[in-house]
Amino acid sequence: MAENSDSLIFDRQKHFPDLVVKLVYSCNGWVFGSACETDNPRDYDVFIPLSYWRRATMLIPKDAKINSMGGFKCLSEGKEVDVWTGEMSDMLASRFFKCAYHPITDIKIKKENSNI
Repeated sequence: MAENSDSLIFDRQKHFPDLVVKLVYSCNGWVFGSACETDNPRDYDVFIPLSYWRRATMLIPKDAKINSMGGFKCLSEGKEVDVWTGEMSDMLASRFFKCAYHPITDIKIKKENSNI
């Protein structure tokens, strides 16, 4: 029996902390790093497009700290969540980029390893 796309999207998100779900759905966020590939990541990295950043900052807890990428670091359901903004093209071109997942559209982007 084939799964429909709605159940597939729900299955991938069921492990996301509440803050991540809010940022993804109300701010068009992308989940980066290990959280887009495993059900039990060490932390959650959420990228917010610049046009949604103001809205995102209203959802981020007041006790959040500034992280090393210039965004915010906070806790949601006991899990660390890093939230930042910028140009998507810069993020995809970064040496730190390995994987990104957009739960709204169920699009996953993964960098290929090449030996060029």
